[in-house]
Amino acid sequence: MTGPLGGGLSPYSKSVDAIQLLRAIASVGSPVFVDSAAEWTMEDLPEEWRIRFHSLQDRICELLIKNQQLRMALIEIKARESVDCDGHDMSAD
Repeated sequence: MTGPLGGGLSPYSKSVDAIQLLRAIASVGSPVFVDSAAEWTMEDLPEEWRIRFHSLQDRICELLIKNQQLRMALIEIKARESVDCDGHDMSAD
């Protein structure tokens, strides 16, 4: 992963790699090989990490739901604005 303007690695590349590893561990639920490293499972993670991981999963789900609600509200507002403009439905044109 390259950084902005193509200059070297992104400062977030290690975080992205760690997130991808956690996703793989969570989705598989069984030993996962990553770059010939030792086997890892969710059960191998320290309890604190598992708690944090599940907490982050919950928060991400909440944010995705809120994002969808906001997107639907925005679509509704835009639809109303197009109808209000000039007193006719502009989206039907």
